[in-house]
Amino acid sequence: MKTNTFCNTMAPEHASQEHIYLNLFSPDKNIRAEAAAGLAAAGEEGAKLVLPLLSDTRWVLRYRAAEVLGRSGCRTYAKELLPLLSDEKDHVRYMAVKSLGFLCGNEAAPVVRPLLSDENPFVVRKVREVLNGAENYADAEENSGTEKNSDAERYFSEGVVLYGKQEFAAAESAFLHAAGENGDNPNYLCYLALCRKALGRDEDARSCFADALRTLPESVFVRYEYADLLLRMGEHNAAAAEFSRILSGTDPENLCWRALSHLGCGILHLEADNLESAIQAFSSAEALASEIGDAALCARIGSEIEKYGL
Repeated sequence: MKTNTFCNTMAPEHASQEHIYLNLFSPDKNIRAEAAAGLAAAGEEGAKLVLPLLSDTRWVLRYRAAEVLGRSGCRTYAKELLPLLSDEKDHVRYMAVKSLGFLCGNEAAPVVRPLLSDENPFVVRKVREVLNGAENYADAEENSGTEKNSDAERYFSEGVVLYGKQEFAAAESAFLHAAGENGDNPNYLCYLALCRKALGRDEDARSCFADALRTLPESVFVRYEYADLLLRMGEHNAAAAEFSRILSGTDPENLCWRALSHLGCGILHLEADNLESAIQAFSSAEALASEIGDAALCARIGSEIEKYGL
């Protein structure tokens, strides 16, 4: 299985969906789960974003992409799940069966029936549920375990869905409730900051990002969003420092954030009339986006570069 190695023109329709989409690449399973829920709530827009991930080399991304398609309710894309029925990873096969059941019901029977002989009993059980017309499927977890969500997690899940729908004021309220239940969770604080950023309350957003980073300074997702806010606020030196911290990392899970940080540095160089350095930074951003085969990220970078006439 190969990833796409070329930038193409598919771009996120809204910044809110793009933020959620990027969280599919988080090393934190819970963040990936919330991102999938948010994209699914966006319906066809969210489904379109994840289509390239169905052939990604990372099984967790194939798994979440299949989940988004199923929960989005977009039956048009059901056929895109068929190759995943023979995926090398049992978790992905499980989610493909589950999502086909959501989208097609009993009509999925002919294509999922062969998996009754699957080596994984959870896959077999899910196939039987589809064949029997079961309406309520248990949520699949990447570790096959389940936990009851706390009140904070429930509020956070509601907030992510509202954020994906661009209902930022309502999402802010949900994230405030989540933070009230667990004020030490940097994800709650970060999404609260994103809402305030979307609502144009930059100083409030800045405070939330700073609190989140004090709790989890190694979070590249939070640091990038903070740097992007500083760039928007015109605090170029502070933004450059945050982008540099991200670029100093070597974790392969953070390539998308490093690509976006190169993009941010390129914009800063343009603001400083340093065209040569800007072009180098933009080229680095494009190269990283192509390396990970992220079509939406490629499109975003290309759009930003075009905006500056380069």
